[in-house]
Amino acid sequence: MDARSKDKTEQFRLLRRISGKTQREMAEHLGVSHATIRSWEASANPVQESALRNLKAYLVLAGKVDVIIPREAISAQDKDS
Repeated sequence: MDARSKDKTEQFRLLRRISGKTQREMAEHLGVSHATIRSWEASANPVQESALRNLKAYLVLAGKVDVIIPREAISAQDKDS
């Protein structure tokens, strides 16, 4: 698994935990199987970009986080400083 996929996996796992949802609950919320969530979090398969976007949107709309800033934006800002 490449570094970008690994980063998405770690991000997904962290955001799911922030959501307070179990893997099974998150699978239902995203419309995928529990096995899919398990495989993403075990790094067996790459996380679907659409699922990560939906999870981020859910967290913002549910008031769990104020905003999610992409890592690329933070890196770009650091370079400008």
